Amino acid sequence: MKNLKKYVVLGMMSICLTGCKEDEVQIDTEKVSIETSGSIPVITTEPTAIKPDETETVNVSLFPESRIGFYSNGYWGMDIKAIDNDAKTVTYDGYEYAVSRELPVCQDRTASIVDADTLIASDITIPWTENSFTLTGTYDSAFMSSGAGSGHDYEHGPGTYVRCEKPISSDTAGKQSGESWEYILPDSSRSYLTDGEISTLTDDELQMAINEIYARHGRRFQDSGIQAYFDEKSWYLGTTDPDSFDESVLSDVELTNIQVLSAYIGGSSAEAASTEEGKQFFRNKEGDYTNPDTYQIVRVTAYENSSTYDGLLIVAKNVRSSPDTAGSEYYNLRYDSGTSATIIDEKKGQVLERGTVDFYDGGIYITWDTGYLTGDYPIGVP
Repeated sequence: MKNLKKYVVLGMMSICLTGCKEDEVQIDTEKVSIETSGSIPVITTEPTAIKPDETETVNVSLFPESRIGFYSNGYWGMDIKAIDNDAKTVTYDGYEYAVSRELPVCQDRTASIVDADTLIASDITIPWTENSFTLTGTYDSAFMSSGAGSGHDYEHGPGTYVRCEKPISSDTAGKQSGESWEYILPDSSRSYLTDGEISTLTDDELQMAINEIYARHGRRFQDSGIQAYFDEKSWYLGTTDPDSFDESVLSDVELTNIQVLSAYIGGSSAEAASTEEGKQFFRNKEGDYTNPDTYQIVRVTAYENSSTYDGLLIVAKNVRSSPDTAGSEYYNLRYDSGTSATIIDEKKGQVLERGTVDFYDGGIYITWDTGYLTGDYPIGVP
């Protein structure tokens, strides 16, 4: 009996030990299962930096060399002379027609190539579409400007610039054509005309000389004969339709010369000859005058180069702005007697009397037929 109990105890111990081992195996199995599950983060190493010579070559589109040429919106111009895609640069000249339509105002400037359709010049982005580019900002045309002084015609900088014939200076045009300058009056956009230059011209030549000034700014003409005449000129760029042309692009010299030429058509110059007395009167009254209610500024000056009129009334384009700014309006003044003068408006051959200017100590009073400038103008500016 004693031995029997002994064996029973030993058997129970054996069963217990076996069960414990099975539990251990089960626990170990569960442990392995947990360690190999996705719940444990995978250890990774730091990424290896790619050396420059191991990077893939990036294909950058080239700026087409076919874009070498002259581009204009009728007021400004960009002459692309060289394209270097290796250096990612474009070399160009800038044309600012308010200064000179035929000669560049800046030369050998450099623009950076961004991609096949984008340049950057003077921090201004120039987006291209095929063979044209478009500027939208008021001062975007500054990269074509001389950049010096004031009076730049930035107002006409925005627009689409298309490929066209490059302007040719008077000297070059004359040599290339074998004709005398290819102009009726080669300097009418640079200097005031004299009686000696005009007096021998016929009425038809006078009118064509007026058209010539407009043509220099790219204006097209409704008359097919006039259009054909300018199409034959090597310097002509017909970029602007007549209805879209803005006369504010004309310089002070050009506006004055148009008035002088108009006065000679039909012999009108002989009808109202200027006098030294009249010119002296306006020399004594020269100055800027301001309407205190509207802040419109006008200038009175003697018309030294005219044999027709004695003085000029120059009206600033915008209030508070100087009559020196581009786009100012010019009217002729004919001295009558005493302290009074008549305002004459001459445009495209039409002569209209607009009103009068009466002078008093310290100011002028303008009377205008439509009420446009009617009012008192003390001398001085705000």
